[in-house]
Amino acid sequence: MSRLPLGRLAAKARTFILGLVLLGLLGALGVGYAGYRAHQLSVAVSQLPQAATLFRAQTAVLHQLSDMEKAFDRYMLDGNSANLELMQRDKASVEEYTRIAQQDPELRADNLLPEMVAKAQAWYSQVQPLVDQRKNLPAGQGLSEEFLSHYRQGRPDLDLIGFEIKAESAYRHPLEDLADSEKQTKVWFLVACLTAALLLIVFMLALAAGALRHVGSMRNAVR
Repeated sequence: MSRLPLGRLAAKARTFILGLVLLGLLGALGVGYAGYRAHQLSVAVSQLPQAATLFRAQTAVLHQLSDMEKAFDRYMLDGNSANLELMQRDKASVEEYTRIAQQDPELRADNLLPEMVAKAQAWYSQVQPLVDQRKNLPAGQGLSEEFLSHYRQGRPDLDLIGFEIKAESAYRHPLEDLADSEKQTKVWFLVACLTAALLLIVFMLALAAGALRHVGSMRNAVR
């Protein structure tokens, strides 16, 4: 008669211990994953300054390309040689700025800056025939409709909008990663804290229950 209750108690004890072990494993997994998310957050934060530096460099080159395009349009309309000099200066500035940026280890792996320089060089070669034609015309606004039509049709596009979209997309990607890592880290830290709290409560209840059983056994022994 005494073996059956002892067997049941042993089975309950094993089940209780197994439950505690499983809760402990779950808690350890939760804490481990929370640590992994914290590491991902740290990586995302560390990548943000580099992304900001690259975005500033790309934006500076875009502004110079825009100025070069504007100088070309002004020169084609008024024939002022000062605008032609500005266009040549902007092209040289873009190439020099990109050359310096490529010496920076953080910017060396970027492909957009060399792409913009290649586009600027190709664009400059394409507009050169129009520039030569404009040089043969008198300065001022008195241009023939034939030349203006030829200018509108032959004027190439620098695709500044396309470059701007690429630059903003590249910069937005680490920002999105940072926001996602921060959100996931908060969630998993909350899960880990709740799991640890649950384990502590269960452990305290188990100790309290064990202590009450021992007190009851001592009272029965005294009686």
